Amino acid sequence: MGSLCWAFVLSGASGTALGQTALPTIGSTSPLAVAPGKTIDLKIRGGNLAAPTELWTSFPCEVLLPIDLAGNGTKADEVTYRLKLPADAPPGVHGIRVATAQGVSNAKLIAIDDLPPLRRFAPIKRSLRHSS
Repeated sequence: MGSLCWAFVLSGASGTALGQTALPTIGSTSPLAVAPGKTIDLKIRGGNLAAPTELWTSFPCEVLLPIDLAGNGTKADEVTYRLKLPADAPPGVHGIRVATAQGVSNAKLIAIDDLPPLRRFAPIKRSLRHSS
């Protein structure tokens, strides 16, 4: 084995470099979908999201990191972006990723659709007794 290879092995290098910080990760988003022509605040939860530099989307939209939300962009576990979709945004399943100085997050899926949102209803209570 060459000396450079041995130096690498002896340095204890595994999959990560010494001093490397963790990449940002996206665990969940809220809401899960947005309608064309609408503006929403997209809450992204995950890890290492503090000090984001960009939100990448696979769909056309205006992206803003709102400063009117207290502490937005300073928390490691959550960041909110304001998305303004054009009326002709293509419906379908699309992706988003958050970039920070540490790297780029995993991709998370979000839907663009023009269906009305579901409202929560009280569950229907049914009797299990049969009438004879």
